Amino acid sequence: NSPLSHFNPSTYMKLQIIKRAHGGGNFPQSQERLVNANRKGGYFSFNSKCIRELGLTNETRILIAKDEESRNDWYVAFGEKLDGMKLRAQGKPTSGYRAQYKTAAIEILDSVKAEKSATFLLAAKPTEQDGIEWYRIMTATPIRKI
Repeated sequence: NSPLSHFNPSTYMKLQIIKRAHGGGNFPQSQERLVNANRKGGYFSFNSKCIRELGLTNETRILIAKDEESRNDWYVAFGEKLDGMKLRAQGKPTSGYRAQYKTAAIEILDSVKAEKSATFLLAAKPTEQDGIEWYRIMTATPIRKI
């Protein structure tokens, strides 16, 4: 007799089968503004909450900056007239936007000791400098890092 011969799962577990979701509309939208930095492609990706609240489009450009006086303070600015990288839509329907900014992606990932990628919160309120609104990338506490 096997030790599992008397095992009856119905007496130990009450399992609920989770049905597979189909299509993009079945997933909950993020409640936080998130930005992901990816080392392989050097991309910064912005989620649907960023799209809604910051009005991101295919015309939006981004600038990434580091505060030289602080080891780990990084910022991003959004605008159609900025001299930065142009955002490109991800997914159909658009679920996010991304831009390639390899040098900054690698530096940020190195600073948080992430091998492949990391996801960060984006500050709710910008800091204005020289007429540009800069949103802080909250690198001190990554949401996820790989």
